[in-house]
Amino acid sequence: MEEFFRLLGKKSGQVLRRGKWIYKSVLGSEEEAIEAEYFVGKEIAGKVRQMNSVDSSPEVQKLLDDIGLRLTDKVKNRFRKFNFNSIISPDVNAFALPGGFIFTTDSILKLCNFNEDEIAFILGHEIGHIVRWHIFNRTIANSSLNLISMVSKPGGLVGGLAVKTINNLMQNGYSRDQEFEADSFGVILMYAAGFNYQASIEFFEKLSELHSENSSYYNYFSTHPPIKERIRRVNYIINTKIKQ
Repeated sequence: MEEFFRLLGKKSGQVLRRGKWIYKSVLGSEEEAIEAEYFVGKEIAGKVRQMNSVDSSPEVQKLLDDIGLRLTDKVKNRFRKFNFNSIISPDVNAFALPGGFIFTTDSILKLCNFNEDEIAFILGHEIGHIVRWHIFNRTIANSSLNLISMVSKPGGLVGGLAVKTINNLMQNGYSRDQEFEADSFGVILMYAAGFNYQASIEFFEKLSELHSENSSYYNYFSTHPPIKERIRRVNYIINTKIKQ
């Protein structure tokens, strides 16, 4: 999937040429920032769908939509829009794009045995990255001050810089603190939506078993904090925030 992200960066260069979204994201209201982020995410999501086989199974799409709706119904910010898709890939993976576009792979759904509660944690985790502005901040961080200052200049946002921005956005991992925050957000969100929060631990245990087998298809969380540490922290959230 690293190759996919590299190609996605090349093919998405034109997305950032209409650079007003950065100006609005930095200087506008929260609603304008979300609108601008959605614009960019929609364009990139289109590239993702062009470059991959989207799982066309009505059952899978309904599963993601139903779980996603239950989760996003508990998101307080009503300016947010969310969209869920699954792509066909041997990688055990899921990722969020700016603007609320979330993708899973069919492999990670199969690892969960299509269990609604485990999928709810995966989607909740990715929703956390969006709602907590992690993906937004990565976008802005990878857009230099020079890029922002060029927004108002005719033809200022050159394709090469745009490609680099998108490429960095997709390939650079979140920080450990951001991953822990997304985990916490995900487990609390799934609980609020009526899912079984213990499924988050069960999902991590499956990942741990897969990792121990040294599978070449193990990608999800592979560059993230150690799974044992994530389990410990999620258990802490469950015991201190949910069970009390």
